[in-house]
Amino acid sequence: PIVYSISADSSKYPYSLVTGYTKEMLIDVYLNQLPYATLFILGFSIIITFLSYAYYNWRYSLHSDIQRGINRKEFVAFYQPIVNAQTGEWQGAELLVRWMHPHGNIISPDEFIPAAEHSGKIQQITRQLLEKAAYEKKIINEISPTFYLAINVTASMIANKQYVDSLIAMIK
Repeated sequence: PIVYSISADSSKYPYSLVTGYTKEMLIDVYLNQLPYATLFILGFSIIITFLSYAYYNWRYSLHSDIQRGINRKEFVAFYQPIVNAQTGEWQGAELLVRWMHPHGNIISPDEFIPAAEHSGKIQQITRQLLEKAAYEKKIINEISPTFYLAINVTASMIANKQYVDSLIAMIK
């Protein structure tokens, strides 16, 4: 008796094809393929475990590095000019964060911002940058009182009332 079967009909000729497996054939196929399937599943599991372990350690290491960077004030502000298209004069600047890593290179935000946001450390980084920007804004105001600074914040920062209140107090 056939346990599993499939059939196909020809639209051009008056033929049908039916093929299938008997119980003995299925057992034979499973037993012949079982060692290969077991090795494949075991190898795949080892690879997934290794990649998960490596990813976890990389994320943990990155989070530790970010906290060290916050403690050592390694995150610095870069100012991107905002220019009036009609006059060509600078009206303001956008505050951009960069990480001056102790290895001597500048780390791009796309390498650390997602981890900083995920860990909640982005608020500490932003607060440090805003404190420095507030100090520098006092100096800038002496040169141009209408010059402004644009700052990017995350949704989690806006949702945190205490954080918003502390930023407002700092700005004042």
